[in-house]
Amino acid sequence: MNPEEIVAHQPVGSLIVDAETIVRFANPAAAAMLGVPPERLVGEVFGLPLLPGGVTDVNVPGEEDAVRTLAMRVSELPAPPERYLVTLFDVSGRARRYEHEHRLVESLQRSILLDRMPALPGVRLAARYVPGDGEVRVGGDWYDAIPLPGGRLGLAIGDVAGHGIGSAALMSQLRNALRAYALEHESPAAVVDRLDELIQHLEPKGMATMIYLVYETGSGALTFAAAGHPYPLVVGAGGETSFLQGGRSMPLGTGWRDRRFHHTVVLPPASSLVLYTDGLIERRSRTLDDGFATLAAHAHAAGQDPDAMCEAILGSLLGGEAPDDDVAMLVMRTVPAQDGHPGRPVALAQSPG
Repeated sequence: MNPEEIVAHQPVGSLIVDAETIVRFANPAAAAMLGVPPERLVGEVFGLPLLPGGVTDVNVPGEEDAVRTLAMRVSELPAPPERYLVTLFDVSGRARRYEHEHRLVESLQRSILLDRMPALPGVRLAARYVPGDGEVRVGGDWYDAIPLPGGRLGLAIGDVAGHGIGSAALMSQLRNALRAYALEHESPAAVVDRLDELIQHLEPKGMATMIYLVYETGSGALTFAAAGHPYPLVVGAGGETSFLQGGRSMPLGTGWRDRRFHHTVVLPPASSLVLYTDGLIERRSRTLDDGFATLAAHAHAAGQDPDAMCEAILGSLLGGEAPDDDVAMLVMRTVPAQDGHPGRPVALAQSPG
């Protein structure tokens, strides 16, 4: 029995295509799925790569201007001449689920990220969020800026592992809890420790990196605790760069129970603090050290305005394309201080929470 006889009456849509991608046979199920009579399909150029074992999703017109998504699996037929069996599956429901989830996650993300940065004397702020390139693009990257009593400013940036609704929901819980803990504890290490307890209680399999910092606008002191997150970058008034590597501990949700520490430095006058998630610097084509060096080099030449810095750094490191992973970025620029304020980051102390 030849392949045409085998697939002619199968309920699954099937095409037989030759090496030149010309359709040689189409069963009624395939014709119905494509909305074209079988006699019109035969002789038409298939026009898609024939990769045996591969599955490709394509969109085709449906009823009332709707779009349907078909998954096409390619198999090489054993007998000469060289021909291929293309099996069609309607996966429109799956595509709709992806789109529904995408909209839910985007809505949740918009409700979390700040529409407007807070205005405080002594600092200027700017932030950006760039979704990754994928079916459910929005993930667990977030940032926050929290005015605190006593002329202090809380800054945070974090990255919940994974993408989709679960990651976005956990991100929302961490961000909201952070705001409560920031008012309850002056110590960044204590805030991070409380968030670690929260993630282990809410989502035992969840994991996140983050850094929480408190900036004192009067003295220029910056106190921070980092849970597995990439190093903050300081850009001085003259463009000199340095990474802050103190106050480090394991990511949230790892079960690491040793006491967390925070670290304090004094920011130079007219300097910029650059916070970011790993999607900005990680690439398959380079090492992590190369990513840090690339960020420092482009931040050095990015100017002093926080908004302009965000645009310049994102443009240079992403090259105008959507990143593989989502990216969050937060920049704080200190207003030039009076004489006597240190001209470079000065470490003061590392203390437990």
